[in-house]
Amino acid sequence: MKLRIGIAVAVVMAVLVLVPVAAIIALGAYGSTIGGTVRSTSKSGVEISLTPSEGLPGSPVRIEGRKWPPRSEVAIFAHRSGKSGDSQRFPIARAISSRNGTFALEFVIPTGLAIGRSSQLFIEAESSGPGKSSVETSAVAFELLPFQNELTVKVIDSSTSRPLSGVRVEITNFLGATDTRGVTDPTGTIRFDGLSPGIVTVEAGLLDYRRNRIIVAVPKSGDASTVVELAPDPAKRLYFPVADPLDNGQIRVAGVDRASALRSDSVVNVPVTPPDIPASRLITNLSFFIPVNVESGADSPAQGLPDRLHAVFNYLSEQHRIRFYRRASSGPFAWYIGTSARGEILLVVEDPLSAIRLELRAIDPLTGDSRLLRHDISIHDVMPVASFDGTRYFFANRFRKRIEAVDIESGDSIASIRGVPGRIIRAASNPTGTHVYLLAFDGGIFVVDIEARSVDGPIAEVPGATWLASDKTGRRLYLVGPGLEALVVVDLDRDQSIHMAPLDRAAYWVWTDPEGPFIFMGQARGAEVTVVDAETLKVIERPELS
Repeated sequence: MKLRIGIAVAVVMAVLVLVPVAAIIALGAYGSTIGGTVRSTSKSGVEISLTPSEGLPGSPVRIEGRKWPPRSEVAIFAHRSGKSGDSQRFPIARAISSRNGTFALEFVIPTGLAIGRSSQLFIEAESSGPGKSSVETSAVAFELLPFQNELTVKVIDSSTSRPLSGVRVEITNFLGATDTRGVTDPTGTIRFDGLSPGIVTVEAGLLDYRRNRIIVAVPKSGDASTVVELAPDPAKRLYFPVADPLDNGQIRVAGVDRASALRSDSVVNVPVTPPDIPASRLITNLSFFIPVNVESGADSPAQGLPDRLHAVFNYLSEQHRIRFYRRASSGPFAWYIGTSARGEILLVVEDPLSAIRLELRAIDPLTGDSRLLRHDISIHDVMPVASFDGTRYFFANRFRKRIEAVDIESGDSIASIRGVPGRIIRAASNPTGTHVYLLAFDGGIFVVDIEARSVDGPIAEVPGATWLASDKTGRRLYLVGPGLEALVVVDLDRDQSIHMAPLDRAAYWVWTDPEGPFIFMGQARGAEVTVVDAETLKVIERPELS
């Protein structure tokens, strides 16, 4: 079934009923409290009053309005300031003004709007009168009092039952908003008070442990306690290198734990260019990342980089002695496309004898030795992609309109399939390498069946997508792009149905961890990585790389 989303992901975001407060015009002062009532008058003259002016979330309040457009519908909103200074508005009630422009109604302050021990909530009224295009608004402040409750969380190792210190614990209320977060003490314990009552999610994460979340009921008053168990996981890292052109060609390498999605404890500087190369000729874009299994434990600066990273950067450094650098307008100088079945790192690198040719090499992680797999890759070709199991790679040539499947171990061709569209920009393999998915410039998605030697599609269209990846089950495709404000999911098991997981920032690339529960996304040279839970599609972490 052919689908098309004329994507304006702003529509997706609107489903969240988060209305920008920029729509408010002509607000006056947030009012003054007289007894138990708070009042406010906007510059347009409309008035509202709220009684009482403070209370617990869930408290009943009465709002009254004067001088509003007669016989008009008045919408009541609650809004609070976000962490970054922006605001979110939630519709909570509606009223109809009388002939003389007054209204009155009672409603309950939403419980889920309480964050932390106490916070200030703003109640607004909004109306567009008959024949009027302008919006009349007014706002008053309501002080949310903290709940008198306490939640004690203890985090332990699931295999030894020993308490774990330094665990980051986060509390999320039933609306999906983060109430608070903190770190466990040496006894593995942390206490939170003034929480929103009801069902909350307690999520805990620690390096080299699988992240875990549980559901807990928090009372309106009194104490509650819970225990969270974390299962240890061998130290696994994704290393994200970011070049600094002002630091003599240093590349800062930050590790992100694939089990917990937290950044590892160190950022390592790796010299990859001789200091005598002018800054204008230094590397400025190492845009991708290298998955590394660290079997020896923590990766601290004292221990240096793991052998696999040493081998890769040593190899890249040797290439600099020839002409292995990139001009500022060019793309990345090294592109990780996968790992072979024998554990070699597969990199696309610049051909030292050509300014427009690229090589596909397999680099031994222990010795640093490399073998050439392909040398006829043009900077205009679609970047090769490897199967998850590391047995084969695929090379799509948009000019010859064909795709080749090649055995990584022997170098023999498995298949050469014609009929590939000439407008392809990205390719992705399913886990077993039996199917390859091609993304076109217009967002069309095509499927190549390697065994049947056929090309089908487009099976779906996602305009604005510039990158796609298959999940580890082969049942889903994930797509992102600089112009998309959502992670787009194509469900291959359900007639190519399309879902969206809204993001608060666009992503340039997406990668699904074949061994872990997360999806990783980021920008070409971004300072952070967005980590999404593959099951819930919820953003759970944004490790900083700098």
